Amino acid sequence: MFCVSTSAMVPRLNPGDVVLVDKEIDKKHLNGKIIVFKFKSKINIRRIFIKGNKIILKPENPSYQSGIIDFNKKDFLILGTVEGVFMSL
Repeated sequence: MFCVSTSAMVPRLNPGDVVLVDKEIDKKHLNGKIIVFKFKSKINIRRIFIKGNKIILKPENPSYQSGIIDFNKKDFLILGTVEGVFMSL
C-alpha cells in the first residue's frame, strides 16, 4: 500500500488516499493501467502508456505534465499496478 501524496492523479486519486498495489507486474498488460513507480528515488503514481521502448507517464490532473522515459532506464522501477483505493474523508 502507498499513500497518495500529490494532486497529480486528481480527480481519480486525491492526496491522503491509500492505494492497494499488486506487485506482480505483467509488462504485456501494463498499457493504460495506473502504476506506482520509483524514478530518481522518488515514488510516484501515474497512468502508463507504452510505445515501443518509450514509456509515457500521464497524470489525470491537467495541471501536471506527462513524462516520457526509456523503458530500460536504470533509475526507473515499476513497483506495481493500482488495484484498489481507500479514499480519505
